[in-house]
Amino acid sequence: MRHNLIDPYTPERGYYECRGCTHREASEDRLTACSICGADVRNLAVPRE
Repeated sequence: MRHNLIDPYTPERGYYECRGCTHREASEDRLTACSICGADVRNLAVPRE
C-alpha cells in the first residue's frame, strides 16, 4: 500500500479551510483569507482539541 495516496500531506504545503464557505485550498504560502469569499481561513495541519 502506498501511503502517499492515502494522505498527500507534505510539510512544504499548507492546507487551509475557509471558516465561511468551507472551501479547502493547498498553498505553499501562508493564507489568511479565502480566495472564494474572503472570510478567514484555518490551517488544517494544526491539531485542535
